[in-house]
Amino acid sequence: MLKSSSRFVATATSGVITLRQKLDHETKDFYNITIAARDLGSPALSGYTSLLVTVSDVDDNAPVFHEEKYAASLLENATAGTFVAQVNATDMDADEAHKTVYYSIDGGDYERKFVIGELNGTVYLNWSGDGLDREKVPEYTLTVAAISRVNNTEQKSTVLVSTEGVISRIVFEN
Repeated sequence: MLKSSSRFVATATSGVITLRQKLDHETKDFYNITIAARDLGSPALSGYTSLLVTVSDVDDNAPVFHEEKYAASLLENATAGTFVAQVNATDMDADEAHKTVYYSIDGGDYERKFVIGELNGTVYLNWSGDGLDREKVPEYTLTVAAISRVNNTEQKSTVLVSTEGVISRIVFEN
């Protein structure tokens, strides 16, 4: 029998301890469980022991962008390498290996006019040639992903980036 634990249950006959609900390292990283054993004798005898359960961290949280919307302005005649915007996301996993966030432009940049720093989330103008032309393309809508890569898995959050007007305006939305 387990004392006062809603997360774990023990089978009375075998003593096998199983989970009743999912554990989350970021919520609680260990449990100290008291286990009681009683015999069927008369009088009944009992004994107690403690079981320490350590909850390991897994990459179970997707990165979350810091802002619901990001905005920036960009002149139509801006040159290659011009700073466009800075996006930031945080991964709430506890393990440092799980906290690293990688950024990529996931869609909407068909002409490859933009580039993003994989580790810093800085968006720059990347074109070579004709640059931005508001009359030809009045708006760009990019999908920027914040990615957590651990154990060959990816968790993504996205943000939309738009440019418009003579002074192009970049808007980031979740």
